[in-house]
Amino acid sequence: MRQETKQQFNQLDWSAMLALLCALLAAVFVYLSYFTLAERQEASDRRYESFLLAEQMRLSSDQLTLMARAYAATGNPKFLQFYNQILDIRNGIQPRPEKYHRVYWDLLMPQQGLPPFPNGQTISLKKLLDENGFTEQELQQLHAAQASSDQLAELEKNVFKLVAQNKPKVAGNYVTPAAVSQLYSEAYFQAKSQIMGRINEFYHLQEARNNSNVAHAVNKNNLMIAFAVLSFIGLIVSLAFSFKARAHLAAQFIVDLQKEVTEQTNIIIEKNQELTHAFDLMAKAQKNLIESEKMASLGALVVGVAHEINTPVGICITATSYMEEENNELSKMVSDQSLKKKSLENYLEKFDQSIKLSLKNLHRIAGIINNFKEVAVDQDVDVFSSVDLKEDIQYMIDEIVLSNQYSQNQINIDLHCDEQWICLCYPGVLIKVLRQLLKNALIHAFDPGADGQVDIVVAKIDDWYQISVQDNGKGMQELEQLKIFDPFYTTKRNQGGIGLGLPIVFNLVTQKLGGSIRCTSVAEQGTCFQIKIPVEGKSVDHP
Repeated sequence: MRQETKQQFNQLDWSAMLALLCALLAAVFVYLSYFTLAERQEASDRRYESFLLAEQMRLSSDQLTLMARAYAATGNPKFLQFYNQILDIRNGIQPRPEKYHRVYWDLLMPQQGLPPFPNGQTISLKKLLDENGFTEQELQQLHAAQASSDQLAELEKNVFKLVAQNKPKVAGNYVTPAAVSQLYSEAYFQAKSQIMGRINEFYHLQEARNNSNVAHAVNKNNLMIAFAVLSFIGLIVSLAFSFKARAHLAAQFIVDLQKEVTEQTNIIIEKNQELTHAFDLMAKAQKNLIESEKMASLGALVVGVAHEINTPVGICITATSYMEEENNELSKMVSDQSLKKKSLENYLEKFDQSIKLSLKNLHRIAGIINNFKEVAVDQDVDVFSSVDLKEDIQYMIDEIVLSNQYSQNQINIDLHCDEQWICLCYPGVLIKVLRQLLKNALIHAFDPGADGQVDIVVAKIDDWYQISVQDNGKGMQELEQLKIFDPFYTTKRNQGGIGLGLPIVFNLVTQKLGGSIRCTSVAEQGTCFQIKIPVEGKSVDHP
């Protein structure tokens, strides 16, 4: 791989790592921004709660003033009761109504007024202030405001005593100017102003602190959001860079691949040319080898024929030469008129023996030549047609059995063919092959006088017929199996065998029938010849 491509891969790795880092940072800052947003909301909630508590202090003071003035003006004990309840709620003596910061006492002031909210827990306002987390300075202002409110309550209680002293025993309207005037006096306003001043100062301190906390939370949240946005931007940039790098790398890879394909194509073309040249050389060498093998085979055949014919020809020559000498001797006796009956009878006997011996060997020569002619498959004249394997093979078996040619042995011949199979081939050639194989088994597989079994098995395998000729005879050695298809190889030469039967079978099966033949044999167990021919054979004349 080129150095530039390696650098691009390194850049791609770094961009992927950067994108992953930016994604992680974005996730972290999004979480932190959510967390700081919660802090911001919590700061706002605390500011609101603090405001509500401070507002309760102010409202309780105003409500006490309202109830005191109402009681002083009307003498109605209900307002005094409300006044005392407000103090007890503030001091934690009575339960604090739920949502007490909302409108509550104004709804109770009418004659049939009812509380808008149920009672909650019993807790003083001072304890609520202490638990809220106010600063010491803020608590000082609230406690001072409550103390001033308590002092003002003492003044109001004195007014209540004055109201009680001037209250008429009979129901009716009454006015207590002294009591009312005290609740509107300068001293009362000064005390009230002092309370509200403390509360106002608390508002100032509390708002400053809460605003600072909220501002800090807002700034922190904004900072996290900014970092998250920057991380997302970094992620987008790194992804864009990675995409661009990948696209460039893919384009470069395609270019390199095309270049590699071109180079490999050129190499393949060169190798193909070399293979073509080598194939041509091999074809020429094979052709020369075939020609050499043909010449060698022809030479072997010629030598075999010469060897087979040489003996009977020699016998004929010897017999003829002998008769020539006898003729000369007889002619001499005739010329000398010394011929006797006994000599003539001897001559005629010898002549008859010589003639018979010559004829016998001449017939042997003719048989050898006829068998030799059968080695050439083109000499077989047969019509390409269909053959019923079961019927025709059984007919051939019956013909051999009825000929009684091999009656010296008790050989049982069986055909195993389950169906009426039809084969398209040269029927005469096929039957000739099977007859030769069967005769070969009857002649070579069994010793004279021995019993045996020969089975012909026909089977169909895909588009082929498989015909086996199997015996349970004495079998063959491995060396014999290697030579059985060689011309003129025979183990029965002294019994008239010339060794052309199986070579003829081999040529007919492979060339005329378009099939194959093989032999398997085990000594003392038997021999099996197995031929395979196509179901629909091929005509030699019309391929």
